[in-house]
Amino acid sequence: MRILVHSVPPWATSGYGTQCAHTAAALARLGHQVAISAYAGCHEEREWNGIPVLPTGGRPYGNGVIAWNYHRWHADLLILFTDLFVIDPAQMNGLSVMPHIPVDCDPLGVIDRRWLERVSKIAMLHPVAMSEFGRGQLAAAGYDAPVVPHATDFRPRPGLRAQWRKEMNLPGDVLVIGKVAVNNRDDRKALVPTVHAFAAFVREHPRSGLYVHTEPQAKDAPNLAHMARVLGIGNRVVFADEDRRAADAYPASWMEAMYNGIDVLDATSRAEGCGVPIIEALACGTPVIASRNSAMTEKIAPAYGWLAGGQPEWPTHHQSAWQTPFIHEMVRCYQKAAAGAAGMRKAAARAGQAWSVEAMTAAWKQALDGL
Repeated sequence: MRILVHSVPPWATSGYGTQCAHTAAALARLGHQVAISAYAGCHEEREWNGIPVLPTGGRPYGNGVIAWNYHRWHADLLILFTDLFVIDPAQMNGLSVMPHIPVDCDPLGVIDRRWLERVSKIAMLHPVAMSEFGRGQLAAAGYDAPVVPHATDFRPRPGLRAQWRKEMNLPGDVLVIGKVAVNNRDDRKALVPTVHAFAAFVREHPRSGLYVHTEPQAKDAPNLAHMARVLGIGNRVVFADEDRRAADAYPASWMEAMYNGIDVLDATSRAEGCGVPIIEALACGTPVIASRNSAMTEKIAPAYGWLAGGQPEWPTHHQSAWQTPFIHEMVRCYQKAAAGAAGMRKAAARAGQAWSVEAMTAAWKQALDGL
């Protein structure tokens, strides 16, 4: 089969970039002819590990070029690796489309529902879920979708743990809470509650620090650096280098070292379609704190993590439910991590094996065999 994967370039170190890379390589290993239709800064045709990468120029999310790339590649199937609502559904007319859908609302959000309804009338539609939660929401909306999980090839590496802590000037006895998230207007990743929770936690646990892999002062988003200073924890919170992150210059090796170097990952969020940082942290043997909602609950067990409850909210663009984590429950999880995270690393690493590239490849094979 000739398959076109539409996503950000596979060399990008974002969540979609790493998953595009894993998926395209897996499909090629399964014997398919694969090309990548790449948006977000790809302006020239090139090859990546023997796979053609077709540019979409400066058009947002590749809109207006996707169908053209599909036809010039003579594709039999288009796999969409992005949020559905950013893609103009009219481009799908006459195509065979397999959207890999990041369902994070309960029930399925209205923008995803409308997109699927429109595309089902003009194209051959084969939806795929990222999680069991997503499959359930799609089934309730009338769509039978197999689950193809995301994947990681990260591993526990004690040498990387010591290397990263030395680079960050962190003593070995300091409890480091990490968070990997995009700082944007709707604060879906609950960065503001995270800073509040850490400010409360650090008063009783002064030998602790928070590393947040995000932009502290992104446009139209919360100014997290200012917030940390106002709360009196400016010297206890470290953010990613803004320019380096904007340039996508943190390689996968650095991220793997970071996941190994922290003691626990705070992955609390208002909603997750998958939660790639969760599986990457677990694969490195790092316990995880997440929210008790959406796709997060199926990835966390008491042997290697904790779940924080919250209250429902209603994002207007989805017209469906998210959940804002309770700060006091996040603090409770931090306290439990301080007491027990060190003894959970082996269990976390075992759990992380479920998200291997091999498991993802097998799921893609089953999904494609079902067409």
